[in-house]
Amino acid sequence: MKNIEEGQPLIIDCSSQDLLTEKELMSLCRQLGHCQAANKKAEKPAKIIVTGYKGKLKDQLTKMGGENWGMKLMENHYLDYFPKDQLVYLTGDATEDLIEIDKK
Repeated sequence: MKNIEEGQPLIIDCSSQDLLTEKELMSLCRQLGHCQAANKKAEKPAKIIVTGYKGKLKDQLTKMGGENWGMKLMENHYLDYFPKDQLVYLTGDATEDLIEIDKK
């Protein structure tokens, strides 16, 4: 069995959840569920970490059973837990493709 805890950490930053409409928040919660479901089936699953897990996001994910999905759920901003110089921040606005990650 593949061990998710040993996988490459993948942080999903939800610190901007206050900007989402109710519909967008529900979509985010469903997408988090899809991410973890696909991750569990992956040949090399990632260790998914959701930061900014509080407020409406926490309320909705709790209702959906998200606390049992196998993701690490953390309340604060990701920079409160991880050094910035050790992170690769992915965004849909990027102009370069990520080809390889240095696992140092």
